[in-house]
Amino acid sequence: MSSQDASVVRADPSVVDLRATPEFTELRKRSRNFTFTAGAVVWVWAILLFWAVGYAPKMMAVSVIGPINLGFIFVWSQVFVALIVAVMFVRHSRANEALIAKMRQSAVKGEK
Repeated sequence: MSSQDASVVRADPSVVDLRATPEFTELRKRSRNFTFTAGAVVWVWAILLFWAVGYAPKMMAVSVIGPINLGFIFVWSQVFVALIVAVMFVRHSRANEALIAKMRQSAVKGEK
């Protein structure tokens, strides 16, 4: 281990400067809002699924089409919710590409 304390992290000045920009603050705010909202949706859906399986097994056993019951559909809907969140994340990332490019440009200009 080096002579400096492991708990002290020395950041690159360009990174510190980048984190201080309003663009970075805005990007971080957007990302945080998306992440917490999407995470809450997935967790609420999962808890609802577990609750329905545990406390309403008769409802989950209702046959919809042949051997496919409501529980089966509900479980697969969790997969679709995860896929929808993934697609929304990709769209969210693409919407923020211009802001990220602007931050990269300002970081490169700052290095010169």
